Formats: sequence, C-alpha cells, structure tokens
Amino acid sequence: MDAVAYAEYLERLVASLGADEHVVGAVALGSTAATVREPDRWSDHDLWVIVRPGSEEQYRTDPSWLPDSGRLLLWLRETRHGMKAVYDDGHLVEVAVFRLDELEVARVNTYRVLLDKGGVAAALPAVREATEAHLDRVQRSEGYLVGQFVTGLLVGIGRYARGEWISGHEFVKVHAVGHLLALLPLVLEPADPDAVDDLNPWRRVEQAFPDMAARISAALAQDVPAATLGLLATAETLRPLLADWPAGVAAVVRRLASEQR
Repeated sequence: MDAVAYAEYLERLVASLGADEHVVGAVALGSTAATVREPDRWSDHDLWVIVRPGSEEQYRTDPSWLPDSGRLLLWLRETRHGMKAVYDDGHLVEVAVFRLDELEVARVNTYRVLLDKGGVAAALPAVREATEAHLDRVQRSEGYLVGQFVTGLLVGIGRYARGEWISGHEFVKVHAVGHLLALLPLVLEPADPDAVDDLNPWRRVEQAFPDMAARISAALAQDVPAATLGLLATAETLRPLLADWPAGVAAVVRRLASEQR
C-alpha cells in the first residue's frame, strides 16, 4: 500500500470510529503511529480500538466496521482482544479491541492517540509504565542469554543429527537466534537507537546492528550444520564484550556441527 492510500485508509477508519457512539477512542501503534518511524509500502495498520462496555464482542467478531470490509479475505480472532484482517490486495490490519478498563493487560512502546472521546490519552502513560515494568521483570541477564544461545545450538544440532531436521531448524534458527538478538542491545551500541524494539528483538536488526544482522542473515540462509557454525562464529565476535563465555560448550557445538557437514 502506498503512502497516500495508507494515510487515506487510516483517515477513513478514524472518521468512521469517531461517528460511532459505541467507540471511545483509537490508538495507532508502531509505524502506524508515525512517531519514530514512518510507515512504508510493506507496513500493516496496527491499532487499538477502545469501546464502551458491552459492545466489545460486536467489534471482535464482526469486521464490518472496517473500511472496505467487503474486500476482506480473512478475519482471524488471534487472542481474546486481538484480530487480524487481510484484504484482497494482501494488506494486513492488526487490531485489538478493548474496554478502557482492559488496557491494563496491554503492552505498548510507541503509540499515538488518533481518537479520544474521554479517558484514552490519560490512560496510556500508565500502560507504557506497566510495559516497562514488565520488561524489567522479564529482562534476561547476559549470562542467561548466552547460555540459552549455546544450548539452543546444542539441542538443534542434536535434533538434526537424529534426523529431526525441522526441529533442528527451530532450535538453531529460531530459539538460539532469538536469544542472540536479545543479547545484542546489552553489549553493543546500536547504530540507530530508535530502531531497537524493546518488545521484539527481531525487529529492525538491520538498522540497529547492521554488521551483526548481515552475519546472522547469512548464517540463516545455510543448512542447520552450517548455520550453527556461522551463528557460533558470529556470537564469538562478542566474546571480548562478555563477562563470561562458555568456551567448553561452544567447542562441543562446533565439533558436533562439523561432523554433520
């Protein structure tokens, strides 16, 4: 979706919601908010709609309130509050519907209030504070992330050697990589601090840590043994910055991966 169509869609949606007596407000999230990053042709629309008590399920089950709802190919209930809508041109809209008093369960980093008929803007700072407190609680230490990374590689190469190739891919290219990505902001200065996503370490790695992103991407393009070796070599470039490195486990992983090539 080009920039003009993207903006027009959002304007039409907000105008429709503004005229709806059951709607209390709307909040744009991520690039839809356009506070740190502008949306591009690949961006989906990501927003919350806040409704009056008693009308929540109407908006969660019936997408007719969305612009051009007749063009929808899919309306998927993803969570209690969240839905995905896919249009016939492939455009994706991710929306969560809340009562005002349900916002306490939400998590947010960048946002912009699009519509506020009362109480929405006032509630959001507390949601952001709760998000930060949640991240502080779940923030993993450097040692934890390194340990999970190398053991993810170890389990993955073992699964691959057993003939469980798909499970091997999962442990090496998803679990291990996820922990490596979470480690990067703890030990490296980002090239673009605004690109770091504290809710999802997989986002915008190419802008935040371009050199590491290139190395990781190259490893992911390989089969499991080669990917394991590539990811291990990538992580070892961080070794001078780490308080501790499990060299013994890394050596075992390297040996097992080399045997599978």
